[in-house]
Amino acid sequence: MATTKSKKTLTRLAWITELRRQGHRQCRRAYYVGDMACALGLLAEVAGCRALASSDEDEATFNQIGALAGLDDLMVEEVIDLNDGNPDRRPHTFAEIADAVAGWFPS
Repeated sequence: MATTKSKKTLTRLAWITELRRQGHRQCRRAYYVGDMACALGLLAEVAGCRALASSDEDEATFNQIGALAGLDDLMVEEVIDLNDGNPDRRPHTFAEIADAVAGWFPS
């Protein structure tokens, strides 16, 4: 018997697929720059909540967007660090972010 996947799981799987397909659209340090998006901005698009990402870029909004795919607050911080980089880490591609997110959730 097949199991039913939750909305968060389906959203996360769609997001991972889009991360792997949309590498040319990646921007850093903002949800959107023109027609480009960061990893969380792309999640907001996949979830149909782009307006949420167009609001203030603050921790509460980041966490709301991440929750759409079942990410906890620490996972959201990790996605941001992977996307944007930091003094100790190079920025990662969308495909690398997809691999990281997929690894956090068992199949």
